[in-house]
Amino acid sequence: MKQRRTYTQEFKLKILRECENSKGKAQLSREHGHHPSLITKWEEEFRKDPENASNGHGKIYKDDARICEL
Repeated sequence: MKQRRTYTQEFKLKILRECENSKGKAQLSREHGHHPSLITKWEEEFRKDPENASNGHGKIYKDDARICEL
């Protein structure tokens, strides 16, 4: 089973800056080894809410969420 990679907020913002400045999504994707649609997703998240874009790592496992509640 393949494990998902996680990217830091700093890395995502760096990629978005590079995309805006000179490089295209396809070129950046080849250089860093991910799909161009991932960059598009990061752009949409940043456009919707720049302050909270790319914060967190998705959904917390149910047991962990329950422990946090208690």
